[in-house]
Amino acid sequence: MRAAIEEYRQIIEGGGVPQLRLLARAWTVPKSTLQRRVKGNGHFNNTMGRKPFLPEKDEADLEEMIATLGKRGFPLRLDDIRKLAFQFADFTQITKKAGYRCV
Repeated sequence: MRAAIEEYRQIIEGGGVPQLRLLARAWTVPKSTLQRRVKGNGHFNNTMGRKPFLPEKDEADLEEMIATLGKRGFPLRLDDIRKLAFQFADFTQITKKAGYRCV
């Protein structure tokens, strides 16, 4: 998708008239999606699901902690990660609702 958008922009910078249908076929992406992304309407931050209960900085810290444990020979299962996230939120005194399956 990014390559198709880059090629579209290169054609415009070169003074040509890009044909979305042909670009979409060449890069095997849907024409309507390419058209939306080229216009700039295709970037959404959080489109589906619940909003995260951890701030981005805390989430990055938790991710680093999980990666460190994995590198040191303690790979975590999904249940372990949920429990660790709940304990991390409890330790940092985050009081937002984390969900029913977090414990």
